Amino acid sequence: MFKTSMLKKISVFMGAMSLAACAWVSPSQESQYIALIKPAAAGSCQKLGDTRVKTVAKVLLSRSSEKVSNELIILAKKEAVVMGGDSIAASGSIIDGEQVFGVYDCR
Repeated sequence: MFKTSMLKKISVFMGAMSLAACAWVSPSQESQYIALIKPAAAGSCQKLGDTRVKTVAKVLLSRSSEKVSNELIILAKKEAVVMGGDSIAASGSIIDGEQVFGVYDCR
């Protein structure tokens, strides 16, 4: 009984850790052409709006801040495609796996 219970706990933990190591989102073909710019560089661009994107920041343990940041950028780029933009700029910090980006047309 004890062995079975312990094995279940270990397998659940290992499964969760495997998920935490995986990339949750991947770029679309179109989003690869969206530029990530500094907010100061957006002055000569037309702002199309904002997008608020969110990803999983914690799976039992906190995920790497670099992975979370990269996923938020990918998600914002995907939204920029839908909005007709060619550039994004972060409008604030990451809070609980969520961030706001401005979407711009800089052509």
